[in-house]
Amino acid sequence: MNFQVTSHTLLTRALKDKSEDAWEQFFVRYRKYVTILLINLGTKPDDLEDLTQEIMVTLWHRLDSYDRSRSKFRTWLAAVVRFSVMNARRKSNTRKQVIYQDNQTLSEEVADKDPYMESAEIEWKNFIMETALNNLRSEFSEKTIKVFEMSLRDVSGEEISKELDLKIDSVYTLKRRVKKRLIQEVYQLQKDLNHE
Repeated sequence: MNFQVTSHTLLTRALKDKSEDAWEQFFVRYRKYVTILLINLGTKPDDLEDLTQEIMVTLWHRLDSYDRSRSKFRTWLAAVVRFSVMNARRKSNTRKQVIYQDNQTLSEEVADKDPYMESAEIEWKNFIMETALNNLRSEFSEKTIKVFEMSLRDVSGEEISKELDLKIDSVYTLKRRVKKRLIQEVYQLQKDLNHE
C-alpha cells in the first residue's frame, strides 16, 4: 500500500470532516499494527476480528482526544489497544460494561519503560519496515527485492549470485540501491505515520 495522503492530513480529515473516505484510509493504514498488538496481548484468534473492529470504533469516537503535545500517535494508539483489551477482559469476566478511561489518565498510565510499550515500539518498527519494503515492490523488480530480502537473511553475496543467476557486482549494486531507497522510505513513513 502506498501512502498518497500524509497521515497528518488524513488524521485531520478524519477528525474534522468525519470523512468516510479518510476514515477508511486510516483504518487500512493502522489495522495491521492494531492486530499485531492484539496478538501480543494474548488475544485469541477467534476474537481478533471483533476486537479490531471495536478498537476502530473506539478510535473513531476518541480520535479527537489525541493530543500531539502529550505523546506520539503510535504511543497513544498502543495505549488505546491495551486498554481496549483490558476492558474486553473485564467485560467477559464481570459481564458488566466498563467505561474507557479518560485520555489524560490513559496517557499518564503509559510509561515508556512498560514492557507492553517496549514491545509495541518494537512492533511499530517492524510495521514501518515491512510497510516500507512493500511500498518499494512497485519501484524495483521482483529479482532486485529478492536480492535485498536474501541479504537481510544473511545469505552471502556469492550464494545470492548463484541462486539468482546474477554477477556478484550486480548483487551488491542492487542491494545498495534498495537499501538506500528503503532508508528514505522508512524516514518518510516514520514522519508521516507519527503525524509530524
